[in-house]
Amino acid sequence: MLDAIRTVNPNSGEVCTILGGEEGYKDSADTTDPPALSFPNGVTVAGDGAIYVTENGNNVVRRIRRNGSSLIVETFAGLFNMITNPDKQKQLNSTRTGIDGFDNGNLLQATFKSPDDILIAPDGTIYLADAANHAIRRIRQNQVDTIAGNGVPGFTDGVAANARFDTPT
Repeated sequence: MLDAIRTVNPNSGEVCTILGGEEGYKDSADTTDPPALSFPNGVTVAGDGAIYVTENGNNVVRRIRRNGSSLIVETFAGLFNMITNPDKQKQLNSTRTGIDGFDNGNLLQATFKSPDDILIAPDGTIYLADAANHAIRRIRQNQVDTIAGNGVPGFTDGVAANARFDTPT
């Protein structure tokens, strides 16, 4: 399967692949192979040009930044384990394994489960729909917290954890 982030120029109709290839989980720092994504879903672009991508397949948020003529792909938020066995890396096309869960905390200790759409507010705060956790999450000041929903699917109005969503996207 090909997992990719692409753009379309509305004036010319030209399509450009920013990042894409075989499904997996590889950050730029892990390998000389091309970075790999798994079921990228939500995409947003920050004022500095960084691209943030939620990945259903890896349960993380990735950041893509330009460094001269190359792109740096890194895990921005979400817990993962490194895969150290070269045979396992090749089999999975991955150097990491994302860990799903529903934990708040600092960027690389928080967990998500099928994160979906994502946006960046004018003040730089990132909001995302954490679909399988039935919650809306916020990233600011290097912390992830839950602003609405409690992990239980439903349809209930209320304040913060009292509100319920069913697979928000």
